[in-house]
Parts: sequence; structure tokens; C-alpha cells
Amino acid sequence: MVLQEIDSSVTNGCARVSLYSYIKIIDFKADEFIREHLTGYTETLVPDTFAYKVKLHDIEIQDCRLFVAKSISKLFPDAIYAEFAIEYVATSFPGEIVKRISKDYQQTLGLIGLKINNLF
Repeated sequence: MVLQEIDSSVTNGCARVSLYSYIKIIDFKADEFIREHLTGYTETLVPDTFAYKVKLHDIEIQDCRLFVAKSISKLFPDAIYAEFAIEYVATSFPGEIVKRISKDYQQTLGLIGLKINNLF
């Protein structure tokens, strides 16, 4: 409601969101998980990232991408780095989009066999 008081056409815009997480996979090493989604592994060329354009079949989503790599952070040495980028047409109120982000992120990670127990 506050945003509508500032600009009555607030629902005519779009929301671009990018978030990332470090995910510790219990059943696999990070390298093994990455290799499952890639081909072309050789002794000199070691793929360590992949990306997908995700189609969630929702008319409010203009674009959605998922980037996954092996973490290079010393804090998360054998984890997966996942970055989620999504763009919504702003047909909902901004507060509702926060709930959607969580749902859409969980759904997207599920497509590659990952699950985060607590988000937000």
C-alpha cells in the first residue's frame, strides 16, 4: 500500500531479484554433483559451473536463470554455490513477491535435485 501511495502505477513495473546461497550436499561431493550436470570432463578441462534458463510456466515471470558452481569460499570448501536470478512482471503487490521468490527458488533447486530446508 505504501508504494501505491508513492506511485499509483506501481504494478506496471517489474521486480528483478538475484540471490545466492552456499549449499552443503550430504550425499555427494560438490565436484561429483557438478559433473552430473556437465559433459566434456578431461584431465586438462574440468567443468566447474553450469547454468540453466528455467521455465516455470508462470505468466508473471519474464526470465529465470539458475547458475551453479563449486564453492571457492574458504568458509564453504565443499559446497555448491547457487545463484538464482528471476524477473517478475509486477502484477502482484511487492509483499507477495517475497513469498513467490522463496517458492520459486525452492522449486527451481528441486529441478536439479537440491533442497534448502530454511530460506528467509
